[in-house]
Amino acid sequence: MLIGDIFNVLLYQPILNLLILFYVYLPGQDLIWSVILVTIIIKLITFPISLKATRTQEKMSKIDAEMKEIRKKYKKDPAEQSQKIMALYKKYNISPLSSLVYPLIQLPIIIAIFRIFQDLSVLALNSHLYSFTPSLEAAELTFLGNPDLVQSNIILAVVVAVIQYWQLKTAETSGKKSGWQKNMVYFLPAFAFIVLTRLSAVIGVYWLINTLFMIGQQYYLKKKSLCSDPPKQKK
Repeated sequence: MLIGDIFNVLLYQPILNLLILFYVYLPGQDLIWSVILVTIIIKLITFPISLKATRTQEKMSKIDAEMKEIRKKYKKDPAEQSQKIMALYKKYNISPLSSLVYPLIQLPIIIAIFRIFQDLSVLALNSHLYSFTPSLEAAELTFLGNPDLVQSNIILAVVVAVIQYWQLKTAETSGKKSGWQKNMVYFLPAFAFIVLTRLSAVIGVYWLINTLFMIGQQYYLKKKSLCSDPPKQKK
């Protein structure tokens, strides 16, 4: 029960109230704009964690050859292998777990958004609104002009899958990738498509905005890396 209360206070209620407030006060009266703005706010809040995770992945890619060499050299001595790998992480200032933090944060956020729109469909939202948030009947709410707030959108699912593939393929060019990373280029877009054909289009919009942010983040890191690299000396 305590975990449920923490989930409601930290995620469910703030996201729900932001959605309703944006819906009430923004022109257009469509939840699409509320979802986009809430997604941008969430992305900005989690940006430092996301940036750290991306940098960690880049560093992991750069030491992939050294990692393979250690595993090959010490394959008969797991203890020594682990020690050498930890020394390698320390040498390059890498915290492997930091790349997992951002995906772990994303999961409860997606669950909160999914639950919100499930609740909207059964008129169960008013008890979770703050005192300054206007109460609304679910019948008043529309998303992409559709009052069915839990309906999926196959076109949006295709768009997200294509952009997800492009984002991962673009990231693939920034350094040598390991086998599992190459597989993710195809697995994640397919996974996104399958999931989004079964969930509310709201989740698709959230996924899309996140992916676009990741593309911008990759561009920022790539540009910063190019600026920081010393110029090559002409022979």
